[in-house]
Amino acid sequence: MIAPQKLSSAAPEPTIEVITAESSGPALRPSSRFGAYTGRVTVVAGLAAIFLVGGVLFSVVEGMAGTLLPTAQKDFAYVCTGASTTVYYRPGGSTIRIVTGGGEASGYVSYKKILWQDAGVAVKQLHLTPPGEIEKTSATVVTLSGGSFAQIACTRGL
Repeated sequence: MIAPQKLSSAAPEPTIEVITAESSGPALRPSSRFGAYTGRVTVVAGLAAIFLVGGVLFSVVEGMAGTLLPTAQKDFAYVCTGASTTVYYRPGGSTIRIVTGGGEASGYVSYKKILWQDAGVAVKQLHLTPPGEIEKTSATVVTLSGGSFAQIACTRGL
């Protein structure tokens, strides 16, 4: 009796070819975006371009800021002769500051009402009860009411 032979169904193994580098030709350099300039020259050119673009953008934004943003305006000084007090206030503005010989208090104005930052500290520093209302009565006069102030007129020094 003859033993049956097994047939393999696998494909024959491919042959591998080995490619060797020829030393007779020059070595190939990878192509560069900047041509023959590589390394330090490319870095310096890139930095110069970044600073140039940054300078242009800064000057554009600086030029726009001068026209778009409002300029800060100084508060007017009003002298209250009846209370020996100076009030720093700009009509239409929101901040107010009262200075006496003993101290100073700051606050905000909202619809003619004065909201002090810290009323207890304001009383201690001013040595009087700060006013609760302010009203512009003319171009150079504001009137303080409330607290230790009873319709005290303060005039703006020119």
